[in-house]
Amino acid sequence: MMNKISAFVIVLFIFILCFFLIKSSNHDNTNNKSGYVNINMSCVAVEKHRIRGSSLEPVFRDGQTVVLLRGYYVCNSPKRGDIVAIKFRTRNEIFVKKLVGLPGDRVRFEGNHLILNGGVLKNSLNEPYLFSDRAIKILSIPLEDGKIPPNNFMVLGEEVSEEKSFDSRSFGYITKEQMVGRVLSLKEWEDLIKTSND
Repeated sequence: MMNKISAFVIVLFIFILCFFLIKSSNHDNTNNKSGYVNINMSCVAVEKHRIRGSSLEPVFRDGQTVVLLRGYYVCNSPKRGDIVAIKFRTRNEIFVKKLVGLPGDRVRFEGNHLILNGGVLKNSLNEPYLFSDRAIKILSIPLEDGKIPPNNFMVLGEEVSEEKSFDSRSFGYITKEQMVGRVLSLKEWEDLIKTSND
């Protein structure tokens, strides 16, 4: 009888332990809503900068202080929607744009709209981007079987019209080597610090 009670107590203890471990694991996952899972910070230097210009409004406003994770893409993969700092060898400025097109994405044009992976490409206000004949040519020539080639990325501002934003509609695709780092708002930076400390 004692053996049966002992076995029952042991099984019950294991069951309760497993229950709390699973609950704890689920709690960690649901709290991590910021999208900062599996970020490698070993290659990153943290810098504060101010945004100059309005091409990324309403995401970032002119004069807004942001955090640049310099070197971020040395040890992290670029993701769609990332705000990236980019540099050209021929210019001194660093430009900040949104990453909208990745290698392997399907690209085609209907009129002056870009169809990315079957859907019209829109900004954060749900407005379709407009592409001039020149921009369509710049972005169509490098395509391989209608897809963005390896190590090529499309970056855009939030402006619908290319006249108001210096982006891939003007200079074409960029490479990973041109990405100086990832840009976060101060709130996003605080969330990242909080997530890494949890």
